[in-house]
Amino acid sequence: MRSLLIVAALLALMPGAQAALEDDITFTTTYYARVAEGDIPTTNATEADGQVNVIEYLRFQHPTDADTGESLIAFEPGQSSLECTCGGLSVQDGAVRVPSSTAAGTYHLAVTRSIAVSEAYIVPLGMFGAGVADDAEINIYTPTDKDVESQAAGTKLPGAQGPWTIHTFRGTASDPLPTELYFAVLPASTAPAGPVTPESGGIGWLEIAIGILAGMVLWAWLVSKGFVQARSRKQVIQKAAHEEVAEVEGQESLAARKRVLMAGLKELEKAKMAKEIPDDVYDSLK
Repeated sequence: MRSLLIVAALLALMPGAQAALEDDITFTTTYYARVAEGDIPTTNATEADGQVNVIEYLRFQHPTDADTGESLIAFEPGQSSLECTCGGLSVQDGAVRVPSSTAAGTYHLAVTRSIAVSEAYIVPLGMFGAGVADDAEINIYTPTDKDVESQAAGTKLPGAQGPWTIHTFRGTASDPLPTELYFAVLPASTAPAGPVTPESGGIGWLEIAIGILAGMVLWAWLVSKGFVQARSRKQVIQKAAHEEVAEVEGQESLAARKRVLMAGLKELEKAKMAKEIPDDVYDSLK
């Protein structure tokens, strides 16, 4: 994982926080992340509403440096709090430092942060990197009217205890996650088509017929409400802009455009988090 300077203040650790962290460790992967708008269903704490809450966990073997007996773990800026089952730790030179006085063993570090909820946003994962891509799990809980776009393949399940959708992404030794990983949460009606999950099936003739019928009913309703005019012989038929573009550019070109736009959105979110651009410029560009 990359070593980056810390630009945010970190909250002091409390004994109660360490106990709560131990209660939340119900996974076996090296890296684990939980993300939700508001409360995260699988943690013992109640996270604040009105914001996107992100908790990243890293399982590590102490010490990471045999010569000094210490552990140094780098992470990206923007953290709001740190917790560790190892007890005492400090932050030095852009890294979490676990001292040599800590007994050798396996520990868990948790980094918690939050960002504002918006119609579309990039999920900040500052602890993820090449060192954990082959042993990781990321669970993103979204409202049912939103979807997740990523270059990684994942699965979707309905929430058993609330009106959300669980998006799960796993990396294994045989099928690691991409090293440069991003997740964009978008309105479901405009979210680009994601990878087909194992439980997804193809579209049959029945679905096509239902779709055509639904379109005819919708058109008739729009005409009756005056939103559109009924077709007449003098009417000039004009193609939609996206249809004209699709005729000129192939699907591969359009897919490339989508990847470029998503990458740009990711970099814009990073710049805002690092306070490299003013809020008004961020709002305008987004």
